[in-house]
Amino acid sequence: MAFARTLGVLVDAIAGPLADLDPVGALTRMLDFIALASSVFERSDDDGTIGDQFQAACAAVATLIERTPRGPAIEELVGRGCALYLADDYGVADDLIAAMAKGLDPQRRSRTAGEQGAAGGVPALSPHDRLHPQ
Repeated sequence: MAFARTLGVLVDAIAGPLADLDPVGALTRMLDFIALASSVFERSDDDGTIGDQFQAACAAVATLIERTPRGPAIEELVGRGCALYLADDYGVADDLIAAMAKGLDPQRRSRTAGEQGAAGGVPALSPHDRLHPQ
């Protein structure tokens, strides 16, 4: 499907050249892209190829988070990613939380998960995830 290929090119452009120039901007744009999933699915007949592009975007988030400098921006973007995960009605963001956790070092992961859990966002990482970080 041509539309799915176009989405894939967009994901690649965000994760590649844009991330090279501006990691925070790239992570922001990737989350913007993921936020479009519901609207796209409501207006298309997906055979799985469109969903694959949104799942690829979620997987790219891990690398983008690793490249994003520490600071308030990362915590805000992780919070936004958690909200996208919670609002996902199509299952494309199922791996988004894991991707974000993989991209954060253990100290940032623990602090961010605790803040999100306290804010009513997502629960802190499970004991298994804390003992076996990926």
